[in-house]
Amino acid sequence: ALFEGLPHAAQLLPWLVQEAFCGDPTSVLTAFCVLCVLMETALHALWWDVGPQGEQCPQLLRDLLLCPALMEQLPRGLGLCLKVLFLPAGLNIRNLVLHGFLAPLELPREYFALVLFALGSLGRAHLSSRGTAPPAPVVAAQAAGDATVSDWGSDLPLSIDELAHAWLASAEGADRWLLNCTAFVPPGRLGVTATALRHFRSGRPLRGAVELLPVLEHGLRVAFCDANDAPSYGFAQFGEYYSTLDGFGQRSKHQLLLGLAVEGRPNELLPKLGLGLVHLLADLFLQESSPAVRAVVFHGTLPGFGGVYEPRPLDRPFAATLVCFLELCRLFPGSSGRGVDTTPVTVPVIAACAVLDEVSSFVSAYEPKYHPNAILAASLTRCLERVEALVHVLA
Repeated sequence: ALFEGLPHAAQLLPWLVQEAFCGDPTSVLTAFCVLCVLMETALHALWWDVGPQGEQCPQLLRDLLLCPALMEQLPRGLGLCLKVLFLPAGLNIRNLVLHGFLAPLELPREYFALVLFALGSLGRAHLSSRGTAPPAPVVAAQAAGDATVSDWGSDLPLSIDELAHAWLASAEGADRWLLNCTAFVPPGRLGVTATALRHFRSGRPLRGAVELLPVLEHGLRVAFCDANDAPSYGFAQFGEYYSTLDGFGQRSKHQLLLGLAVEGRPNELLPKLGLGLVHLLADLFLQESSPAVRAVVFHGTLPGFGGVYEPRPLDRPFAATLVCFLELCRLFPGSSGRGVDTTPVTVPVIAACAVLDEVSSFVSAYEPKYHPNAILAASLTRCLERVEALVHVLA
């Protein structure tokens, strides 16, 4: 009853409790990520009920927690608890986990229990509708089930789907071989990465993305620090803005991992990644009109998020995320034998290498689709085609 009316709660809580108390650190980390999304969507729902009329709903969890009108509606002590847990002046535990700073073994299970208790306390707050209809993204975030947005990432090339399915069609041992041979995956994350790839293979790409996105971001962070000889950006420093992949909502304050400059110097990570991969990563995470994969997932605006533990089609942005991860693993080779399993790999390595070669060829030639110049060029091309069709009709 405590969770009645909270977005996705009835659908997900049985899964979350089961996963969090099964004893597997990876499952605890995944459940905690999902629980943080539920907390943010619940606070958004509460804001739409009691927030100041005529004001725009805050984008960030931080701004929600600093909204006086919202805090007044919370049970006694809950507002302070949430601020200690989630604000930068407190533990900032959500950002530590969702931005990849913490490995599964570094997240105590007790934090899951505490946030779950806080979410239940939030369920006591007044969530009845005032008749104010939230905008479409918020409605979509509250929708349960396995619905998808058909045009989400539709401007990305169709060949991305083919590359992702080619890897997923290979034997599962290909994942183990890949993780044994790459240095991209940071220490302590091999297990969660193997689990993420397994969920991609089992038709649960949303759950796979929840697990893979923090690994991909922190792997890029480690590579960024190494390329620029700037180790301090690899840590979450109290009182400082973190180095992040997308800088969602306050990009000018963060050191972006794909930013052009680092403390006034050129970002040396970019030439190592190559122009094609930089364009693809920017199209997935940074451009204003992009699919914004990390932000959409972890801020709860992806339709069907309530089905995170259930099968769903492989959305093209998730396929592209997998393709980027494969290319990053290829770009950062490591010594063989550091993987999660020492059992000999029986998968034909030649077949796996062939897929990686196709991925590399695609990525190296990738042209941006969501950069403003690319969008303008596409619009002009469509206009020209229509003019030519009109001329043909009038001729």
